[in-house]
Amino acid sequence: MMYEAVTLPIDREAASAIQSYIDWLNSQGGRGEELGASTMDLRGADLSGIPMRYLHFIQTDLRDCVFSGCDFSKSELTAAVLNGSKFVEANFHKADLSECEAREADFTRASFVGAKFYRAELVGSSFKEAHLNAAWMHGTDLRGSDLSGAWFGPGEPSGTTVFKEAKVLGCRVAGAGGWVKGTIDIGSEKEPRIISGPELSEWFQDNGAPDVKITGGA
Repeated sequence: MMYEAVTLPIDREAASAIQSYIDWLNSQGGRGEELGASTMDLRGADLSGIPMRYLHFIQTDLRDCVFSGCDFSKSELTAAVLNGSKFVEANFHKADLSECEAREADFTRASFVGAKFYRAELVGSSFKEAHLNAAWMHGTDLRGSDLSGAWFGPGEPSGTTVFKEAKVLGCRVAGAGGWVKGTIDIGSEKEPRIISGPELSEWFQDNGAPDVKITGGA
């Protein structure tokens, strides 16, 4: 399979690096070079379908990009900025998105099996029908986000989604299913309210997700 960018980044240096990476992929390492994208400015790129496995995007500017169908398995996106970008049906298996900023981003039907979201800012983003099996959301800001139809994984330690005081005010979860454990914050910034156990189960039921089951504890 030959890969090609729909649109290269606006930044010339970043565009050159992306094209070199695509050449490296298409030649199976015969020309070009592997991508080291940390701190790069990739704004405006449409790299849909291009493999992004095992790469570093630490503090990378990924605003207003399209990465639909891309595979980010085991990639590092720590402190990256993903605001307004599209990752429809992308794969983030065991990727690290800790402290990233992904406001109003589109992760519809994306897979986050085993992904880390430590203190990630995901305000207003779409996770419709996303797979969050064994994802770790510690201090994650999900306020105003849409998790309708999301799947939280099977009821076993290796598959359960873990919340730790994740902020969910205004979060939509109707039709979501699977197993979760831990705590969420359903309050405001000024008046936080942490719930777990039976209260957490009731919150999901009241918000149209009776198929979400609670296991473990905080």
